[in-house]
Amino acid sequence: MKQLIISNLPLAQDNKIVKYTREDGFNVFLDGDKELDIIRLTEEPTTVIKAVALRRCQQIARNYALSYKPELLHKFEITSLNRVKALKEV
Repeated sequence: MKQLIISNLPLAQDNKIVKYTREDGFNVFLDGDKELDIIRLTEEPTTVIKAVALRRCQQIARNYALSYKPELLHKFEITSLNRVKALKEV
């Protein structure tokens, strides 16, 4: 399990989760997923929550396939979250 660090700087650290409070008062947790960390730092809270949920769902599905049906693992790759505009509209 990664160690939690509370920081005044929005910088992820290796093998640590950094809790950072944005200027709007929204707490985000930077974990080194560069694409997701950018979303956490720059997008509105609703979009951040949706992006985190999508990423976690991808990770859960991949781990489930790895544990119970490894021959399907290739169907559960972690994909890009580059469609943030679509997340805002949903």
